[in-house]
Amino acid sequence: DPDADRLALVDEDGKPVGEELTLSIAVKQVLRTEKGPTVLNLSTSRTTVEVAREFGSRVYLSKVGEANVVEMMRKKRGIIGGEGNGGVIYPRFHAGRDSLIAAALVLSCLASERITLSDMARGMPQYYMEKTKGPLPRDFEHRLKGFERRADNLFGRYKIDRRDGIRFDFDDGWVQLRKSNTEPIYRLIVETFDEGLTQHLLKQVTTFFGK
Repeated sequence: DPDADRLALVDEDGKPVGEELTLSIAVKQVLRTEKGPTVLNLSTSRTTVEVAREFGSRVYLSKVGEANVVEMMRKKRGIIGGEGNGGVIYPRFHAGRDSLIAAALVLSCLASERITLSDMARGMPQYYMEKTKGPLPRDFEHRLKGFERRADNLFGRYKIDRRDGIRFDFDDGWVQLRKSNTEPIYRLIVETFDEGLTQHLLKQVTTFFGK
């Protein structure tokens, strides 16, 4: 990432543990000593949401994009936030994504608990996330409406959020479909507690929209 505002992690055995965990650990470290709201975007893992709630923090979700997260942090007086792409925003220092601040928070958390990064990762709430993308169909909005009509069969009971594309939240996880802000593509994220279910839903949605 040319402007170095996001952080991805590799554990002590050389195994990548993903960008999502960066934000989860940073949130944990801040909320350990500070009390206040957490602001994330609609594409962020439930792992981070659960970590924040474990510390009694109220979680707000914004549209995707650093500016959208910062705007909501100011509105809700969030003390920590960011995006699941490894972008941590800690307004105590400045209102923007910062990989060096993220690294400092991660290292502080590991030092506080005196554990390795792999142990930290294993101790986090476990979800299985898959991200993919496909060419943007000309009738994308029409297809979204059609997909919504069959959502009951896929997700059972669910809540829906239309602020940024469409997001379905159900007991086992969530699915989001949205247009890219920078390319003529759509983006799809599927996250559930079960790897097999994540793969199943990913296949069902991509079959409907194309890949």
